Amino acid sequence: LRGDGQMYVAVGTEQGQVLVLDARGRKHWSFQCAGPIRGSVALADVNDDNEREIIAGCSDGFLYILTHDGRLMHRFDANSPIESTPAVWEDKIIFGCNDGMIYCINVNGDVLWTFASKGKILARPLIARVQEGDRRNVLVGSKDNSLYALDLHGNLEWRYETQGAIMNEPVLTRVGRDREAIIVLGSCDNKVHAVSGRGDRLWTYEADFWVVASPAIVDLDGDGKLEVLAGSYDHNLYILDCEGEYVLEYMPGISGVVHQAGHYAEVLTREAGRQVGKRLFQMRMPGVVIGCSQIRKGAALLATKSGQLVAVGFAEQER
Repeated sequence: LRGDGQMYVAVGTEQGQVLVLDARGRKHWSFQCAGPIRGSVALADVNDDNEREIIAGCSDGFLYILTHDGRLMHRFDANSPIESTPAVWEDKIIFGCNDGMIYCINVNGDVLWTFASKGKILARPLIARVQEGDRRNVLVGSKDNSLYALDLHGNLEWRYETQGAIMNEPVLTRVGRDREAIIVLGSCDNKVHAVSGRGDRLWTYEADFWVVASPAIVDLDGDGKLEVLAGSYDHNLYILDCEGEYVLEYMPGISGVVHQAGHYAEVLTREAGRQVGKRLFQMRMPGVVIGCSQIRKGAALLATKSGQLVAVGFAEQER
């Protein structure tokens, strides 16, 4: 928190406390808010004082900005419960609210811009380069079934629609010689979606129930190719090829229409197939998967609703 090399853990609680613990799990300090804190807290130096501030959204409708030692620096009134985790880029704090508003403010609480979605925002915004160049975008999922791509001034660049709520942040990686961006997200339409940096669908893969947790992208088996790890409410972990596969829906050159005497049909001009998610394998988990995160190269950690942590990695067999 102070740049002194000491490690701390900062969490929010259902009782409304921002709690900071030292490396041994002892309470360093706590701050009481007026409602439950259901998102994660953010740690960032947003005022260039070489000390990290603690930023927490609260169900009381306020965003709290605290100093490294637990004093209130500012409290921003969003007029709606905040259950998403704030994201920070330079001096900008970006977060969503239950009324569908996305705010960008500075450390003094000045509103830099807003954007109105049509559904509750629970997902943490992702700030990343999604196209060529150094320009960054803000990617935010909403319960209106959409992933929004905004510029850093709050202007909409594109919108990707699914058939279910998006409850968590997307993940982004780059593949191929051209290092094209692939954005991967889960949705309550039971699907994992892969989207290009321009908002075009690359592929989808359908599970048997909601995909709520953010996927993880890792080279799980060390073969130089990336895999997508997606946990579902169907108690399964799906390991997918990050680039998908092409599947033919009809054989090119063979008409889908049987010609009868005197019958005329338009020439077929649609693509012969489509890119879909390619399942490499799947694993049964001991409960609903609610979290997935890379912990080291070639390994990921999953959390289940029953309170279990499961480490997943590739074990090379001895010959």
